[in-house]
Amino acid sequence: MGKQNQYERKLIKHGDSVCISIPMTVLRQLKLGAGDEVSIVPTDKGILIRPLEDTVQTDIDSKFSEDMEKTIEQHNDTFKGLVER
Repeated sequence: MGKQNQYERKLIKHGDSVCISIPMTVLRQLKLGAGDEVSIVPTDKGILIRPLEDTVQTDIDSKFSEDMEKTIEQHNDTFKGLVER
């Protein structure tokens, strides 16, 4: 997504849930729209929301996937630095 923008939003009560709107510019960048599914991952720094991808079932253990998510999250700045080189 290149340059990271910051958006401020208000949490809105919706039935027994609370919702947040996502700016159209972000939806366009991620090629998302109403009805698309996303994953929501609580982290130490906040919430990670990302598109669900059509994936093929693999034999990868769920613990391995969780560990990889944590590693990517912990070293995100390093990975971004490598991409920018």
